[in-house]
Amino acid sequence: VEERIDAVIMPVLGAGHGRMDPATAFVSLLLALAEAARYAPGGRPLKSVTVVVFKRDEESKPEVDPIVVCRALALAGSPPHRAS
Repeated sequence: VEERIDAVIMPVLGAGHGRMDPATAFVSLLLALAEAARYAPGGRPLKSVTVVVFKRDEESKPEVDPIVVCRALALAGSPPHRAS
């Protein structure tokens, strides 16, 4: 907050040397960012977050399927479920 950081750019964490499945790593990162944004006490909210998903080479598909990205964004943007 003191540094006035309001935007971050980061790669999918854990999918390289961590050997996590890239889709699982992406969804986990996105949900963690959503939780931090939702419950950060008194902090300054981020204006933008860019998550970088790499491709192995020019001919290959992205490591995370676009359908997974859309579903993960919908999940992260949905209101939190409260247990009764």
